Amino acid sequence: KDPYCIFRIENFYTDDGYKKLLNNFPKINEKNEKEIISYNNKYYFNSDSHFYKKLRRENEVISNFHNNIFNESLIEYFYTKFYNLFLKARKKDFPIFLRLLKLPYFNVNNLQKETIKKIFLNSVRPIVEFSYIMNNGKVVPHTDNRNKLLSMLTYFPDEIYDDEKNIELGTKFWISNTKNYENTHYKDDLETAFINNNKIVYNTPFDKKNLYGFIKNEYSWHSVSQINIPDKKFRKSINISLMID
Repeated sequence: KDPYCIFRIENFYTDDGYKKLLNNFPKINEKNEKEIISYNNKYYFNSDSHFYKKLRRENEVISNFHNNIFNESLIEYFYTKFYNLFLKARKKDFPIFLRLLKLPYFNVNNLQKETIKKIFLNSVRPIVEFSYIMNNGKVVPHTDNRNKLLSMLTYFPDEIYDDEKNIELGTKFWISNTKNYENTHYKDDLETAFINNNKIVYNTPFDKKNLYGFIKNEYSWHSVSQINIPDKKFRKSINISLMID
């Protein structure tokens, strides 16, 4: 919990639900590549995109998954469970802290036009991201978007890796005294200096069904090291975030 909260929920998915998601994980091909954002050999799209909305219409498994995540009771559970830790994480980030003092409004339908509610209430909404990292891809050290309260992720490996490979493909969480409210991504020389001068506090395994999460604050540094996997394979994950608008 210090300097930021990291947690794990074992068996977040049922066996059947996980298997269906793995078998229906959207594929990247020439037809849809232009609809997916790419950077550093990473491809991703999220629930705000037209491509995701198209998948929901066309794929029953993705649609059911969306409905399970964009569920007011589930979002309220996570928000209530971690509320005191949200306050602690943002006690020096006054604009976000003051918004957290408002009563929450769980905007699971992403209704942008309800401006009156947003004035008097703290609008909390989920975002889902499908992530693919190719061979030699990586995610440089960063702390996440300032409007993000909570980040959660689960992995979808196509094969079983040994323990060393599991750690290599996981997410690294760092202990650093460097504050990063605005989510600056440390690239090139900054990345090298950061890795050399700071320590890893936790490295998730690249496993199935478990959910890993953390609460965003100015010290919630995390990264994915450059990966080494066969060509045409991906490090696949689903990332679920709680945002305030």
